[in-house]
Amino acid sequence: MRFFHRPGHIVIALLFVIFTSRIALSSDLDQAEALYKSGKITQAFLAYHKIIHRHATKTDALIKYGKLALSQAKLHIAQSAFLKAEDLNPTLKDLQDNLGHVHYALNQPQKAAYHFNKSSNRHLAKPLHHMKDLFVLSNPDRIWRIPMKERTAFPVVQVTLNHRLKTYFYIDTTRYFSVVDHTIANHLKRFSKSNESGLSLMFQGGLHINQVPIHVEALPQSLRAASGGLPIGGVLGLDFLSQFVTTIDYKHHQLILSHRSRNTHNPLQKNIGVRTIEHPFWLMNHRLLVTTGQVNHANPGLFILHTGYWKGSFAGTDSVFHKAAIAPSEPYKDSHHAAPFTVNKLSLGSDLVAYNQPAHHLKSMPFRVKLDIPILGILGHGFLKHTRITFDFDRMKLIFQFEAAGASFF
Repeated sequence: MRFFHRPGHIVIALLFVIFTSRIALSSDLDQAEALYKSGKITQAFLAYHKIIHRHATKTDALIKYGKLALSQAKLHIAQSAFLKAEDLNPTLKDLQDNLGHVHYALNQPQKAAYHFNKSSNRHLAKPLHHMKDLFVLSNPDRIWRIPMKERTAFPVVQVTLNHRLKTYFYIDTTRYFSVVDHTIANHLKRFSKSNESGLSLMFQGGLHINQVPIHVEALPQSLRAASGGLPIGGVLGLDFLSQFVTTIDYKHHQLILSHRSRNTHNPLQKNIGVRTIEHPFWLMNHRLLVTTGQVNHANPGLFILHTGYWKGSFAGTDSVFHKAAIAPSEPYKDSHHAAPFTVNKLSLGSDLVAYNQPAHHLKSMPFRVKLDIPILGILGHGFLKHTRITFDFDRMKLIFQFEAAGASFF
């Protein structure tokens, strides 16, 4: 005990404690980041939870913890983490962007606009400034069955904008914000010079929604070929789909929606000869719906589920080719050319397996957002069209239903 009676010894002891604490923190951060980079989202979330519990002033850890909470729709946990990080460093634009997305998901458009304006994505604030509520339903207490167009390479529904202009929207789970094509926007006087107001959307089947925040952009002409010649005027993104328990019934060509607050839509109907499989998903970077899967016999990894990808069942880059030991039939020629090949086995868990699936070799992932996590590839329309898929945003589960007697299908 006399060792600590000298002030110099006390200082040395304190420095030793600080040094060992920093080593332990560095090790914990490395382990948490390794879990994240390997696609173990839930485990990484728990690891960062332990870190910020011990080190409440670690800004980077708070932001990553908040992002992982947001990816699992744990909105209030995400908000708390981001606000603590903002107290430590309010100038980080990425942090402001994340706070904007949290407030948007919590139906707080003006707060979302405030934070988007302080981020590097100021354009996201434009449709929100004058809105008090988002996605106002005329009748939230029912289930809507909206017919989808047949003979299209992705889900397409007819929409009437502002009670007067009929067009077609397709469903794209790689877009967070819904979009209207600039040519359609020019036909709507209120959208002729700006996009600072929400739209009214009416669907076949009786669904009518006001205050839908829509962003304007030029949609590619190639969509018309994939839509069977229908003029595509817009996109329904995850911000729209996540307002509901959403089911895309490919076999019966229906989009089935019920408001999440009602929560009476039961996708787990027990039908003879129909199998039901649940699978987790996450929303990465606020914009991409990601789930776990496997290509051939490679190690499991993360897939981007893309209802709007119409070129095949799967698309992947060089990394997945190496991991899955795939030899493409021809190399890609440039960033816009996708070379065809076949995936022998494509699976989501042991019960949802597809064989000999048409796929494409991509030079890079066709997404604007920068991904900081390895992605095996894209699950497209060719894979999904054999199922009835429900997006349960409360439990963050994909619910697949398909007719099959065995453990695999098609």
